[in-house]
Amino acid sequence: MARVLIVDDDPSVRELVTFTLAAEGHDVRAFETAESAEAELGLFGPEALVLDVSLPGQSGFQLCQRIREESHSHVPVLFLTGRGTPPDVDRGFRVGGDDYLVKPFRPSELALRVQALLRRSAWAAPPSTSSAIGDLEIDNVARTVRRAGEPITVSPMELDILIALSSTPGQPWPAERLARRLNLPVDLPSEAAEVMRVKISRLRRKIEPDASHPRYLHSQRGTGYLLEYRTEGAPAEA
Repeated sequence: MARVLIVDDDPSVRELVTFTLAAEGHDVRAFETAESAEAELGLFGPEALVLDVSLPGQSGFQLCQRIREESHSHVPVLFLTGRGTPPDVDRGFRVGGDDYLVKPFRPSELALRVQALLRRSAWAAPPSTSSAIGDLEIDNVARTVRRAGEPITVSPMELDILIALSSTPGQPWPAERLARRLNLPVDLPSEAAEVMRVKISRLRRKIEPDASHPRYLHSQRGTGYLLEYRTEGAPAEA
């Protein structure tokens, strides 16, 4: 249910990790070197990284540090490595790792750790007391929504959707990430997509002047949903 990027120079480990995470429904891409993985970051847009430390060329530590210094700083990183000494573990967290798992590992534990990282990252947006998208105002503390100063009644879950999307205005959230944020019981990407399609449709009918031509809550094909004010409403996508 999430895009996961793996970097490990051992083909057998890449195969095992890919199989384990794909069986959980994740979209997985695996690479042998940090350099090849780094070139794919912007294109793939991973929601989690699983990195070995000892790699040909740039190490996993170096790749993680570069990611933290650049535009992908929000992506959670799990180090999966045979280097388990205390100094190695300490360094992994110092360069920006979120978790550290030493080989040999149990595939079930790997899957659970990745899932835990994804749950935490879904709530990792910087806190804010209120947001404004054009004349749509979302108050996170009072838990109210107004458009042009007039109150709009939304459900608690609909408000949570607006709070999540308003934390990253103009940037889409995949349906799977929103489903995790809302703690919805969905197991497959297709289920998350259908559940969120229905919820977004209902929410549009409440906050948009014309739900068929939204100005605030938009769908972006292949990437998810976003909040962004547009003076001209565009036809709503599914």
